[in-house]
Amino acid sequence: MKKLTIGHLYPDLLNLYGDRGNIQCFRKRLEWRGMEAEVIPFLSGEKIDFSKLDIVLLGGGSDREQELVCGFLKDIKDDFKAYVEDRVVVLIDNEWIEFKAK
Repeated sequence: MKKLTIGHLYPDLLNLYGDRGNIQCFRKRLEWRGMEAEVIPFLSGEKIDFSKLDIVLLGGGSDREQELVCGFLKDIKDDFKAYVEDRVVVLIDNEWIEFKAK
C-alpha cells in the first residue's frame, strides 16, 4: 500500500472551517484508492520538517489566528518556499493567506 504523509500546519490555530474533518475525509478517500495516509500535526511554535511531507494543509482561522500564523510562516518562509518549489502540493482552506502572507 502506498503511503502519503500529510503535514497539518497549526491545527491549534487554524480549524475555523472544520479542517480536522477535511483531513478525515481526505484520509478516507485515499484509503478507498488503496493508499495509506499519515497525518502529522504541527502546532504553533513547533519545528516543521518539510522533507518528510508529501502534502501540506493550512486551514482557515479568524483574523487573530491568521496574523499569528503569518508570523510563523514568515519565520519559515525560506523552508516553506523551497518545499513549494520542490513538491508543489499545498492545500489552503481559506483565501486569507493570499492577502496576509505577502
